[in-house]
Amino acid sequence: MANRACPNSRPSQSHVPRVRVLAAATLSGAVAVAGILSAGCFSSTAAQAAGTGPTGTCTPVALSAARTRATAALTRRVAKLHELSAAVAASTGLTSSDRSTLTTDITNDLAGLSALQQKVPTDTSCVAVAAVEHAMVVEFRVFVVMSPQVHLTIAADTETALAGALEGLEPKIAARITAAKQNGVTVRAAENRFSDLESQVGTATTSSAGVAASVLALTPASYPGSSQTLENASTKLAAGHLALLRARADLRSLKAAAR
Repeated sequence: MANRACPNSRPSQSHVPRVRVLAAATLSGAVAVAGILSAGCFSSTAAQAAGTGPTGTCTPVALSAARTRATAALTRRVAKLHELSAAVAASTGLTSSDRSTLTTDITNDLAGLSALQQKVPTDTSCVAVAAVEHAMVVEFRVFVVMSPQVHLTIAADTETALAGALEGLEPKIAARITAAKQNGVTVRAAENRFSDLESQVGTATTSSAGVAASVLALTPASYPGSSQTLENASTKLAAGHLALLRARADLRSLKAAAR
């Protein structure tokens, strides 16, 4: 019976907090990270691919089943990479350098998986197919490294850009509050809102700082230790997301008061 947690079956989903950031115009970035594959899974899958029956021989039926299973698993990973490539291309928040890094990594992974796809039909033993399955998982880590790398990097760059845009508005807001105060207008509420705006923008800036770099530094070989880095990144971006939402509320309040 197939192990449903194995890399050749569809991975379960374990989502990190979804990040949606809105500024003066609506701009959103969603983080959805694929589930963690079982670290000890391959041994079970490889045993299945190596043969059936008490002798462990690779029968024609077993070889055909192994090829089908490996092909399906490779197809899922290739589809995911194309999905990630589209997300990178569509993102308006990515820096040019991070976009280039992600595009290169995805392109290289697609080339590597394509080579494995071409190999499976010509493999003449279950052991050879099992070797392809092993390489497919440990050399690429599409679901547990590449996928979260893409989504978290997009979110981090987007939060950094939005925090910077809000920070750029602060001198103008401060000047208007000062002018209103000089004209005899009571501005205590506005001053409090502005103080909170500055605080929230600072929190968002700090939360997203260095996240993209730490995530992009991960490699397939870093798994499963990379999981902690990804979790930390998700936690920081969630805090930054919340701070930006609060900053947006402050900005709306200040705009309403200025009318």
